[in-house]
Amino acid sequence: MSDVRVGAAAPKAEFVAAITHDLRAALTAIIGSFEILLSDRVGELSTEQREILAMGSRNTDRLVEAVERLDAGLPRTSSSVEVS
Repeated sequence: MSDVRVGAAAPKAEFVAAITHDLRAALTAIIGSFEILLSDRVGELSTEQREILAMGSRNTDRLVEAVERLDAGLPRTSSSVEVS
């Protein structure tokens, strides 16, 4: 029975590695976009726009942490997502 579990673990590990890689790539692009927008390099933001972008940035940071935990095989932690 343990041979079956060991054999099944390899495809699962490959799947998790592929998914976390794809998620990291997308999250990196999102984080970069938030950083550019929040830096005022593309124009000045209103207070409300800045708050909304900052909230999105914090939620993206939470997703990065979740991907890192998934990749490390750690259990999910409960965290809330901010909404306006």
